[in-house]
Amino acid sequence: MFKTNNTNGFTITFGNGFTVSVQWNDFAYCSNRDLGRESDFLRDCKGLPPITPNECKNAEVAVFMDGKWVRLARGGDSEGDDILGWASTDEVACIISIVSDKNYNGSEIRLEQRRMSDD
Repeated sequence: MFKTNNTNGFTITFGNGFTVSVQWNDFAYCSNRDLGRESDFLRDCKGLPPITPNECKNAEVAVFMDGKWVRLARGGDSEGDDILGWASTDEVACIISIVSDKNYNGSEIRLEQRRMSDD
């Protein structure tokens, strides 16, 4: 199943029950977080439309199933976290590929260290 978060992200739930969330709003760990403007959340509370761009060069990614979060890490990150911030398009595609496998069991996903050009 696909779901959209306005124009600032999406989730995909696979047949194995795992969901991948990809977000690039002003609260997400991505380049749009640093735009220095009133948050879309506050604008929504005032009845104003969001102003977060509908694109970003990177995104925040999370993987979960039934309220249990999967640990995500990059090569040099010893512990990982429930959320992977500033993920490149290649990293997002890699995570989706791993999680969509019918045999995926929720184990930690560890990506190779990203290149500086992906920042």
